[in-house]
Amino acid sequence: MLTDGSFLRTRVARRLLGLFLLCAVVPAAGLAAVGYYHMASALQEQAQDNLRAAAKTAGLIIFDRLRALGSQLGYVASTPNDPIWREEAGTIGDGQPRFAALGIEQSDGDVRDLRGELGRLPPLLPRQDVHLAEGGVALVAVDSFVGAEVFLVRNLPPPARGRVWGRVLLPSVLGTGAGRSPVPPGSSLCTAGETLSPIACSQPGALAALRGSPDTPAFIWQDAGATGLAGQWTVFLRQAFLAPSWVVVVSRPLADVEAPLVALRHTFLLGVLFALTLVFALSHVWLRRATTPLEALEAGTRRLAAGDFSQPVEVRSRDEFETLAGSFNHMSSELRHHFEAQQALQEVDRAAMISRGVDPVLAEIFPRSSLLLPGCNLTVALARPDDPFWWVVRTSATLEAGRDLSPHPWE
Repeated sequence: MLTDGSFLRTRVARRLLGLFLLCAVVPAAGLAAVGYYHMASALQEQAQDNLRAAAKTAGLIIFDRLRALGSQLGYVASTPNDPIWREEAGTIGDGQPRFAALGIEQSDGDVRDLRGELGRLPPLLPRQDVHLAEGGVALVAVDSFVGAEVFLVRNLPPPARGRVWGRVLLPSVLGTGAGRSPVPPGSSLCTAGETLSPIACSQPGALAALRGSPDTPAFIWQDAGATGLAGQWTVFLRQAFLAPSWVVVVSRPLADVEAPLVALRHTFLLGVLFALTLVFALSHVWLRRATTPLEALEAGTRRLAAGDFSQPVEVRSRDEFETLAGSFNHMSSELRHHFEAQQALQEVDRAAMISRGVDPVLAEIFPRSSLLLPGCNLTVALARPDDPFWWVVRTSATLEAGRDLSPHPWE
């Protein structure tokens, strides 16, 4: 019974197991599902916040690099003919070039290249000439057949007239080369203009998704089978460069973002399965202990109904079931004595009906005296037919000896 699971064949056991599972497993599974949902949502929000923070950090780094280039351009403007900086033109600190080309725009519109070839200069944006006259640095981004080009320009210091231009080497500013990436490892960077026209972008799908919801701080994008999660940040350039804002988008593959969620899901599922297994095992043991006495009582009842009083019910559960089993055994014993007494009376009645004398009837009564009158010695007094005031006393001993006792008067 303990190993074959026979207790589950009883209706009470199945009901108790179902009730136990309903009251224990269902709430536990529900709470686990709700807990996992909240934890997964928290991790998802944390990943989005991290990407937005990474985009903000990258935007600030790009802004600082552009301002540093503006300061470098001021040094070039103040010493346009100094031969010392010609070998280090456009470098900051680490000696890496920052400008692809430098040149002087004369007041008559002619351009004198100082380093590299500036090519055709873009027109200034509205009010940028006023900004330059006030000693500021202007930024102009244009699209060309080779991609976006970014120029920085500032006026030559008085009394000189003209402007110094520098075509920015984008990988040095946006960190797409030379190990200067402003984004964390494993992330990709996209930089776009105010209208989301790309300046430098390694994940065009991110910008395409951003065009559909430009005000979303974090979003999911898909492109050519790749899926990622991205966060954006706006770099305001108007005050420093009187130029439209840039949008910085930092994205990571969705599989990398969801890796903690996958690990959490596996750990969570294992924990839930372990808890459910433990609950089921404990309920199994408890139900087995609770239903085994019931099965013993049921088997005893069936034996009692079949007239088998030989085997009592044995229950050692030390609870109400053991008390109930004791009461059942007492009742069974009483029924057995009553049933045996009824059988003895039937035998006596049968002997009385078929016998012509008294002795055969007494021969049926005396052997069954303990059943008819438990705890008493049986003595039968028979009235004499010739004189009813005198009677004969018969016992089992006199019956076996075949003799009568002396007659006694009727009292």
